[in-house]
Amino acid sequence: PSISYGQLETTVDISHYEYEEEVNGAFFMSDESDPIFLSVGIRDWEKNITDSIYFMYTSEFTYGQTNYNSASTGTLVKDYYKARFETLVSYNYESVFPFLGLGYRWLYDDSGGLVSSTGHIGYDRQSQYLYLPLGIITRFTDELTFKGQYNYFISGKQTSYLSTFSASCGDVENNQNDGYGFDAVFDYSLEKDI
Repeated sequence: PSISYGQLETTVDISHYEYEEEVNGAFFMSDESDPIFLSVGIRDWEKNITDSIYFMYTSEFTYGQTNYNSASTGTLVKDYYKARFETLVSYNYESVFPFLGLGYRWLYDDSGGLVSSTGHIGYDRQSQYLYLPLGIITRFTDELTFKGQYNYFISGKQTSYLSTFSASCGDVENNQNDGYGFDAVFDYSLEKDI
């Protein structure tokens, strides 16, 4: 088999984010980007192991602000930090690359000490997910690529830093048992080595 080392790329992304939780089928809370998130990262989507099998990876860090809305505690705007790491194995089928991989996402909700529209005080929260990315990458041209994926949830842990709300409170960890996600990316390369 032939082995090449592909091309390491530096990425800058602009994205929109929406998240919603329900409790017993009723709306509990939501977060939505205000208005966008900015991400920087590195990736290699072109590392072929054989003529048709590729190993790919993505690493990125995201910052933005979210509009928080809760049925019981009102609204507020807060800082949001996210890091994501994915490794993928793909098969090249005529410029369409179906893939399966493993992903990890870390999110930090920095609302400790912030006061909502109803006078409630926020607390910091950390969210960690392990998931299986399943999807396709399509190369329309050398410069234009589309990546669409479904994220199959494996496990998650939510840590609520209630001590940032009050020194008399202890922090709480909860395991998350289900969930899912979708990602869609149109990528335009500004510069490409030949």
